[in-house]
Amino acid sequence: MMPIVPTTLVRITRVYLLTALAYLVLTLALSILAAASGTSLLPALDANLFWYIGVLGWVSLPVMGAFYQFFPTLQGEDLHAEKLTFLQYGLINLGILGILGSLLIGNRNGLGLFTTIYALGAFLLAFILLGRNTIPSKVTLSIRFFMAAVVYLLAGVTILTLNNLGLASLGRPVVSHLLLIGWAVMAVFGAQYIMLPMLQLKTLAWESLAKVQFFVANLGVIGLAWGFVRGGTPFIAGGGAVVFLACVLFVAVIWRSVTTGPSRLPKLDISVKFFLAGDAHLVLVSLLGIVVALLSINLSTVHMHLALIGVLTNVIIGAMYHILPFLVWWETYAGKVGLEQVPLLKELFNESFANFSFYAWNISLWVMIAGFLFAQYYVVAIAGVVELILAAILLGQMLNLVARRKSGSTSNQPKGGAMNLNASGGN
Repeated sequence: MMPIVPTTLVRITRVYLLTALAYLVLTLALSILAAASGTSLLPALDANLFWYIGVLGWVSLPVMGAFYQFFPTLQGEDLHAEKLTFLQYGLINLGILGILGSLLIGNRNGLGLFTTIYALGAFLLAFILLGRNTIPSKVTLSIRFFMAAVVYLLAGVTILTLNNLGLASLGRPVVSHLLLIGWAVMAVFGAQYIMLPMLQLKTLAWESLAKVQFFVANLGVIGLAWGFVRGGTPFIAGGGAVVFLACVLFVAVIWRSVTTGPSRLPKLDISVKFFLAGDAHLVLVSLLGIVVALLSINLSTVHMHLALIGVLTNVIIGAMYHILPFLVWWETYAGKVGLEQVPLLKELFNESFANFSFYAWNISLWVMIAGFLFAQYYVVAIAGVVELILAAILLGQMLNLVARRKSGSTSNQPKGGAMNLNASGGN
C-alpha cells in the first residue's frame, strides 16, 4: 500500500486544520446573521463576508495544510522549505482578517490591500509546493490533481486581486468557479483517489478512467472560466456539462473502488461516510449549475450553499476525522508500538458524536436549502444554528485532541522510513 506519512511530520498541517475549523464557525455565524437580516430582525449584512470567509478561509486552509503533508509524502520526501510555511500561513490569515475588517467598515482600499496580501500567501504556497517539493519523476495521479489545483488557486486569487484593486472587472462568478471547482474540487479528486480506497482497505479501481477524468475535469474548469470571462452562456453551459461528466466519472471510480472485492471492514469508515455524502452533493451541484446557466433560474444561493456545505464541508470534515487524529497518533504513540498498549485512531475522538454529526449535518443542510427555496429565512437561521453548534463541538474536540500531545513525544517517532495510515491501528 502507498506510504502516506513520511519520517517527519509537517507541523503546519495541524495548525492549518485547526484554524480552518475556526473559520468554519465564523462562516456559519455570518450565515446565520445574514439569514436573520432577511427577516428584518437585523440590519442587512454584506453578503461578501460569507463568501470571503467561507471560500478563502474555511475551504482553502484545509487544502493548503493537507498539501503540505501530501506533496512530500506521496513522493517519499520530507518537506523542503518548511520554515517558509509559517510565513505563508501568516500572510494568508493576515489577508483574510484584513479583508473581513475592510468589509465591515466598507474600506475599498483596504479590501484591495489585504486581498493582495492573501494573493502573496497563495503565490508563496505555490513556490513551496511546486518549486521546492515537486519531483517530476515522482508525480503521481493525485499530485497531478494537486498541481492543477494550485494553478487554479493562483488564477482565482489573481483575478480577485485585480478586481479588488480596480484594475479589472471580470466578475465574481469566474473567481468562484476557479476557486471552488478548480482549486478545491480538484484537490478533492486527488485526495479521495488516495484516501477513500485506503480507508476501506481497498485499491483504486479503474485507474485508467481516473487518468481520463483528470483531463475531463481540467477541460471543464477551463471551459467554465472562459465562459464567464468572454464566451457567454454557451461556454458556461458547455463547461458545466464537462464538469458534470468529470464528476460522474469520479463517482464511478470511487464507487467501484469501494464496492470491488471482499469487504475487510464491518462498516464504512466515518471519513468515508462524509466523503460519499460530499460526492453525491457534487454531482447534484454540477447538474444544478447547468440548469441555472441554461434556464436563468435564480438558484445561485442554493447552488453556493450546496457547494460550500454539501460538497466541500462534508469532504473536509471527513478528512479531518482522519488526518488530525493520525498526526497526533503518530507523534504521540508511534514510537510506543510493541512496547505498550496504544489506542486506535478512532479512540482519539468521539466516534459516536462523529456518526451523529454526519446525519445531523446533512439533514440540517437540506432544511437550510428548503428555507432558501421557500424564502423562510428563520428556517435557514435555525438550520445554521444546528450546524454552528456541530462545528463548535468539532473544533473543541480537535483542539483537545491536539492538546493531548505530550511534550517531547516527537522523539518517539520511528526513524528510517514511511508507514501507511492503516498500519497504525486505524479505523
